[in-house]
Amino acid sequence: MKNSKRFDTLKQTRERRKSQVCKTFEFKIDKSKLSQKTKEDLNKLFLEAKWFYNHLLSQKNIFKTKIEGLNKIKVLNKDKKFETRKLEILPICVKREIKNKIITSIRTLFTKKKRKQKIGRLKFKSLINCVPYGWGYKIRNNGYLQLMKIKQYLKVSGSNQIPKEAEFSNILLIRKYGDYFIKMTTFLFKEESIEYTKAIGIDFGIKTQMAFSNGIKTEFKIPVSKRIIKFQKNLSRKTKGSHNFFKNQLQLQKAYDEINNIKKDVKNKLIHYLKNNYIVCVQNENIKAWQKFRFGKQINESAIGGIISGIKQIPETLVADRFFPSTKTCYNCGHVQKVDLSERVFVCKKCSYTEDRDINSARNILKRSFEENNESKIPAERREFTLVENETSTLSMLEYLNNIPHLKASLCLLKQEAIL
Repeated sequence: MKNSKRFDTLKQTRERRKSQVCKTFEFKIDKSKLSQKTKEDLNKLFLEAKWFYNHLLSQKNIFKTKIEGLNKIKVLNKDKKFETRKLEILPICVKREIKNKIITSIRTLFTKKKRKQKIGRLKFKSLINCVPYGWGYKIRNNGYLQLMKIKQYLKVSGSNQIPKEAEFSNILLIRKYGDYFIKMTTFLFKEESIEYTKAIGIDFGIKTQMAFSNGIKTEFKIPVSKRIIKFQKNLSRKTKGSHNFFKNQLQLQKAYDEINNIKKDVKNKLIHYLKNNYIVCVQNENIKAWQKFRFGKQINESAIGGIISGIKQIPETLVADRFFPSTKTCYNCGHVQKVDLSERVFVCKKCSYTEDRDINSARNILKRSFEENNESKIPAERREFTLVENETSTLSMLEYLNNIPHLKASLCLLKQEAIL
C-alpha cells in the first residue's frame, strides 16, 4: 500500500511539473547575525561532507553501501595515516544527496564509456564548497531559514523575492570567499504567453557583439580589472597551502565574481527586454569554434555565450540553421557572394544593395528563421511578420539599451528608407 501511494504521489508530481517551470534563487546568509558556535558548525559541516564523500568513493560497491547509522568513518590525516572520526553535524538528508550525486556521476561515466567516449575517473576531493539539502530545511516567513543539525536560524537576505505560490524542491548551501549562500530550486506555474506584434533578428559577432534587424548595434566589453591582475601576481608569489595563499585566493575569487555579476546583469536585462517585446530570431552559432579561432579573449570579455543560451531558452525563440550563410547572402535579392572579415559594409554584386554587414546578416536571420519554423511554432494569425517598422519602438529600444550599464547602443542604417 505504501509503495502504491508513493507511486501515485510521484505520478501526480510529474503531471504537475509539466505545467511548471524551474527557477533558481540565490540568497546570501547574513554573517553578522551568526554566533561563533554556528560559524564553527557550518565550517564543520563542509569538512564532514568532504570526509563522507571521500569515504563513499573509497568503497568497493557504493550501490550496496548503507548510510543509515554511519556516524564513524576512517579519514586520511596529514601524516597519511587512517584515523576514525565521528560525523556530528552532517545530517542524513545530506548523506543521501551526496550518495545519489556520486551514483549519478558513475552512471554518466558508464554511459559515456559505452559510447566509446574518453572518460576519466572520480577523484577524491580536498575541499567541498557545496552541501546539498534534499529535505532537511524549513523556511520561515520572517526571512529565516532552519537547517537540520544547525541550531540557530539563519537570516537570509532577499528571501521576499520568492513568490508565495512557489513550490520548493531542494536547496544548496554554498561557501564562497568566506561568505555563505543559499541556492533554492523552486517550481512556478507557467505564465500566459504574450501576444507579440513584432519580430526581430539578432546577429552575434566579435567586433559588434549584437546587431539587430531594426538597425541597432550594441557593444559591451567587461575586461579583466587591474585588481584581478594584481591578485594573480600576488598569488603566484605565495607558498601553496599557506594562510596567505588561501587569503589571497579568496580575494581573487571575489574579484572574479564581481566581473561575472556585471556580465549577468547585462545578460538578464537584455533577455528580459527581448522576451517581453519581440519574437526573437537567432542563428545557432558555434561559440566554441570562435574561441579556437583566436577570439577567446574577446568572447571572455563579453557575455555572448550566456545571452545566446538565455535567448534559446525562451519558448517563442526561432533558431535558424547554423550553416546558413547569413553574412554572405543579400537580403534584397538572395544572391550569395564571398565577404571578407575586413569588409564592414555589404554591397551586393548583383543588385547593388548596400547595407551594414551585421544589419544585413540580422535581417537574413529574421527572414530565414520564419521560413524554417513557419508551420511548427507560429500560429496562423501571427505568421505574416516583416521587419520591425515602428519608429517609436525602435527609439524606445535604443533608449533602454543605452540605460544598461557597460553597454553602448547606436542606430546604424546605411539604407535610409525608414527606421525599421
